[in-house]
Amino acid sequence: MSFILVLLFVQGIQSLVLAIFLVFTRRGKKISNLYLAGFLFTLVVEIAYAFVARYTDLSLDILAYFGFLYGPFLLLYIQSLNYTNHDDKANWKLHGTPIFCFVFATFVGRDSGFFEGFLAVCFGYYFVVSFNTFLRTKRILKANYSNLDIVDIGWLSTFLIPFFPLILVDSLKFLFDFTDSQIFSMGLVFLQALIFLFIINYLTIAGWMKTNSFMGIYENFERIPIDKSTAIRSYKDDFNQQQISRYAKHILDKVERDELFKNPEMNIQTLAEKVGMSPRHVSHTINLYFNTNFSDFINKRRLMHAKYLLVSFSNHEKNISQIIFESGFNSTTSFYTYFKKNEGSSPKAYRLSHRKGQ
Repeated sequence: MSFILVLLFVQGIQSLVLAIFLVFTRRGKKISNLYLAGFLFTLVVEIAYAFVARYTDLSLDILAYFGFLYGPFLLLYIQSLNYTNHDDKANWKLHGTPIFCFVFATFVGRDSGFFEGFLAVCFGYYFVVSFNTFLRTKRILKANYSNLDIVDIGWLSTFLIPFFPLILVDSLKFLFDFTDSQIFSMGLVFLQALIFLFIINYLTIAGWMKTNSFMGIYENFERIPIDKSTAIRSYKDDFNQQQISRYAKHILDKVERDELFKNPEMNIQTLAEKVGMSPRHVSHTINLYFNTNFSDFINKRRLMHAKYLLVSFSNHEKNISQIIFESGFNSTTSFYTYFKKNEGSSPKAYRLSHRKGQ
């Protein structure tokens, strides 16, 4: 038991430090920072309750009900990542769920075995909605932005996945509240503390490595509606294959001839203005003709240019960092990851292997 309390104490201190940093930092999107800080502060309150209940006779059961706030803070944080003007009042029915759970749990009582079950149901509901929002966010970003630091939010899935076993643990705690298996119950509490510790440490590490997406999309990035499959079908019906092919060649010619891919902040709105089309038509054309999304379409052109510069004899004196930024990428870390994923080797190894063949 003492080891679990030490684990909880470390977890509480880490959560508090990270939450305070998010509240006062000037980096990233303020509203996203505050939602994530709210999630962490909720965790701190829950840990404080565990220590109060363990070492004092104070009756502070009201602190236990803070557990119903995990879900709303998690969902609002993820939603705020891809909405420039995020409206947290839009889904009032959705966010009324924890209030209902709170009132019902208060009526039943904290000591009731059903309390852990209410927590698990409430958070499970929000987890499903949050994960669906994450998938939608990922599609939105890839459909509108080319900046790899913003588009790559795979870290968010790693952040969300551990919540699934956390819900299972809460559900098991609910079931074992009706038994006398103290050892098993303590084992579940220990497992719960370990999962939360992983989440907090991963958040901290991801924050340093993925500054843009961790802190939310910067305010000057405007959200453009995601293409829906029904809209694409409608677009395909409105324009024949020959017209779509002509639009696609016009887009490709403009991107490659004017080297629009070299703009590191290129988004679909900017490209649409350059080619004289609407953002939605540009997106549909790229999806249908090139069978890819906007992000991959632009970054493939950047990659092709970077590969050319790496092996070109006239550019042999340029270092890899120069080539990265000349090709339109704005992060060496993202470039190396993207290059390795597509080419199967590092830029340096690619350059050396092709020079040997010349």
